[in-house]
Amino acid sequence: MGKLTIAKINGLQKQGLYGDGGTLYLAISKWGGKHWVQRIVINGKLRCLGLGGWPVVSLEKARRRAFENRVDVSEGKDPYADKRKKAGMPSFQQAAEEYYTENLPRWKPGKHTDEWLQVLTRYAFPSFGRMPVDAITRQDVLDVLHPIWTVKPKQAKRLRSNIRAVLQRCVALGLVASNVAGEVIQGALAPMANFKAHHRSLPYLEAPAALRTLGSYHVEGPGKYCLQLILL
Repeated sequence: MGKLTIAKINGLQKQGLYGDGGTLYLAISKWGGKHWVQRIVINGKLRCLGLGGWPVVSLEKARRRAFENRVDVSEGKDPYADKRKKAGMPSFQQAAEEYYTENLPRWKPGKHTDEWLQVLTRYAFPSFGRMPVDAITRQDVLDVLHPIWTVKPKQAKRLRSNIRAVLQRCVALGLVASNVAGEVIQGALAPMANFKAHHRSLPYLEAPAALRTLGSYHVEGPGKYCLQLILL
């Protein structure tokens, strides 16, 4: 008997993996989407097989598919390789473009959105853009991060964040077993310095006008008075 029930599945909302037993899991994304994932060892490697989304794929059907895969593995077959042949494993560039297209409608227009793909095009795509997402290693990611990690920290931070987001979607879809741009590479990256952007200073001749303006604001709380004290 599995651990999950239809009532429990309907009630689950928090992002994460929820085991049913026998290698079957229900994965919930941070946007609330629910889909079935099977984590199974094939030829010595942990593989994640996507079994379809809930509720289109019912609990019963997901269990049946997971059981059939376990039987195939016990007989020496490789359902993971068979799935790749049927569907085709996307390249990193394809996966990144799909991620961008899916999320663009909910992102606010602006510089960050416009440049999201540009940083990948400049640094990641020339290195492993054509590689299947399940073939990308930690070293591949580190090789594109290390040259700019301390020289261009803001670009490097954004680059890692974008790579990580693309591969996390691949994990959720069952295309890769783990995110090689995630915490597993943290120890190989030097601590990044904190950069502070200071606000423009106020010429002292403008202080009286600033105090009068501040005093006219109908704002309660200590913040207003602290700022007045600092100016004085």
